Amino acid sequence: MTKLVYKGYTAKVEFDSETQELVGTVEGIRDLVVFSSKDCGQVEKTFHESVDGYLESCQIAGKNPDKSYSGSFNVRIAPEDHRDLDNLAIQQGTTLNNEVSLAVRFYLEHQRKFTLKQFLLENFELAQFHDFSDSWLIPNLSLDIKNCEKETDVFASIGEKENKNESNCAKA
Repeated sequence: MTKLVYKGYTAKVEFDSETQELVGTVEGIRDLVVFSSKDCGQVEKTFHESVDGYLESCQIAGKNPDKSYSGSFNVRIAPEDHRDLDNLAIQQGTTLNNEVSLAVRFYLEHQRKFTLKQFLLENFELAQFHDFSDSWLIPNLSLDIKNCEKETDVFASIGEKENKNESNCAKA
């Protein structure tokens, strides 16, 4: 596997035995940018053309191109936390990077619930959260957030419920 870099974008290139081509994919962006070449000497040129084409198509569409992320960044934490996390990694038989990655993944997967929980607790007395059903129980208001794609859907359903209207992501 080979990595190519151009204009801040990184691509992974692999050999496809079925098509007998080198196939590359730009990494770290939500959009799909793929390129291929049967000629090893041309694969980098094809990658550059693909990135340039991606940037041009974004400009034509009036869209900001995705920024490429390498997955590497510096984090500054208290020295005691650094030590404790490193000790935890050693106890777990893993690395400090792996522990930080797990913590970030956990935070991202649960951020919506934490933000929603904070909002509801601040705005409704006696709110209770039940992890087993992802439902909030609030006097005269019960919501099921599983069917809501975004927090704004939940917040909109709260307003609709308060106005006694049905919502597709609220249940009576």
